[in-house]
Parts: sequence; structure tokens; C-alpha cells
Amino acid sequence: MSEKSLDASLKVCPKADAAEKVGVVCKKNGIYDIVEYSEISEEDCTRKAEDGSLFLELGSILIFMLSSEKLLNLASNTETLNQLYHVAHKKLEYWDENESKTVKPDTENGYKFELFLHNFLSFIKQGEFGAIKVIREDEFGPVKNADGAATDTPTIARELMQKQHARWLAANIGDKFDGKTVEIDLLKSYDGEFD
Repeated sequence: MSEKSLDASLKVCPKADAAEKVGVVCKKNGIYDIVEYSEISEEDCTRKAEDGSLFLELGSILIFMLSSEKLLNLASNTETLNQLYHVAHKKLEYWDENESKTVKPDTENGYKFELFLHNFLSFIKQGEFGAIKVIREDEFGPVKNADGAATDTPTIARELMQKQHARWLAANIGDKFDGKTVEIDLLKSYDGEFD
């Protein structure tokens, strides 16, 4: 980021498929943005680029880097902070006094104001932002579901990390572990480096 004098950058990886529930990095009305999966139409989700890949393929893995100057500027500007909030329509439980019980609504009945860190992108000028495309298996193991689901579970995330650690060891000391489970203390090696 500093080599290119950027104000901000983030890590992205190609979406696993069109239905993957991740925000995508794109330009919206000429401004960089991350559009949430819930805000993208089915048509746009499945749209293909000329090479056959997804047109909106760059999924955000929610790792951001900002220059300290830009971060301090954003944090000290109340007008900017007010624009960073995102309105989400939610099903909010409420207490029904007449029935003396908590009611779980079937439809959205309230608003939730969320502060998404990535909303700062609209304040980054053209040429001051970059996206770093990373290898999914090395940097993205989301945990969104309980074990037993098809994807994004604690077990799958652990397996990805253990496979990565086995690759690190194989690259540094040879493949002596032959299918054994490996987990490296990240205080000793953060990215496969061994001193």
C-alpha cells in the first residue's frame, strides 16, 4: 500500500460461486464500494464476464488497510461518520403487553442502523485505493454456519488452516508429516516464515 501511496486497500478473493454470501468489491455510480450480497439482484449475481468468470467476482474478506492519515481524517469528521451508517430492515422481537409474552414477527418490523467499516470506500478518491487478490485457501475460512452445514463451518475453517500449516512445513523442512494433522503456533510463524 505504501509503495503505491494509497489511502486504502483491502483483500479480496474470487467468490466460490454466484450464490456465495459475501459482499463484492465494485464501482457503484463511479465510486468504489462493497455491495452486500443481499443488495445484489439474481441477474447481477450470475452475470458473466467475457472470460466466463463472474462479472462481480471479487468477494471482500473484510481485511482492510488504511493510511493513518486517512483513518484519522475519517474518524474526526462527524459528517463522514453519519454517512457511514447502513440501514437494515430486521425482524425485531418485541414485548406484547396484552399477551404478556415476547413476539417474534414473521416480517420485518424495524430498522437497524449498522456501521459497516467498508462504507469508508466512498470517501477514497480514484487512484488512492487498491484491492489485493489473495489465495482463498490461504486467507479466507469464514465461519458462518454450525458444523454439519455444507460450507463455512468451524471444522472446514480448521481444516483449511491445518492444510496451510502442513504446506508451510513441507516448504521449509520437507514433507515428513504425510497426512498428519498439523497446527503451528501463530506466535512462531504468521505466514509460513521460520527463523
